[in-house]
Amino acid sequence: MRAIRHSDVAALARVIAVYRNTAVQPRIGHVMDLAHAADKYRKRYRRGHPKWGNGSLFSYAMGHEQHPAQCSDRIAALRIIRLWRARGL
Repeated sequence: MRAIRHSDVAALARVIAVYRNTAVQPRIGHVMDLAHAADKYRKRYRRGHPKWGNGSLFSYAMGHEQHPAQCSDRIAALRIIRLWRARGL
């Protein structure tokens, strides 16, 4: 996956807000996996993936449903990013 920037965390938090009342971590972990796969696609084919973007969380989020984020959504985004990174990807 591309380097994670503030805009990525903010966009991911808006996606998390869509799933606020459900099990967020597995869904957002899947989003992170798709962004990672999109980055691999971008590196191989030298263009962004048609559905998943260019490998950044921001580009993935721009193509999917979002809601206004609360502080708790941003905190959840940071926690999920940390856990996803701990997997060694």
